[in-house]
Amino acid sequence: EKPRPPEYPALTLRPSRQVAVGDYVYIIQHPEGRRKMIGLHHNNVVFVDTDRVQYKTDTLGGSSGSPVCNEYWEVVALHYAGLKDMKDGDPIYKNEGILIDRVVEGLKARGIIE
Repeated sequence: EKPRPPEYPALTLRPSRQVAVGDYVYIIQHPEGRRKMIGLHHNNVVFVDTDRVQYKTDTLGGSSGSPVCNEYWEVVALHYAGLKDMKDGDPIYKNEGILIDRVVEGLKARGIIE
């Protein structure tokens, strides 16, 4: 396997600031196993707690595990689910990711990273 060229740096797992409601996020994904796509539409954050973030960024099946990036292209979460809520009888579609800090904590606890 060839090493990654230096002009394509690896994504870091430590954002410069925490994601907040109203922020915009972008998802680098391979939906349904197709070519790489970047979710850029309807991408505002609508909910954040200590473990997860919800956003309206477009995704398709097969995007679980994709990085959720902030406006600086820093990873803030790991995408894992699409959700459907109801409001006044109308469906509201959004997506959810696990905050990257929780992912890093889990990897460290298992000795996968230092």
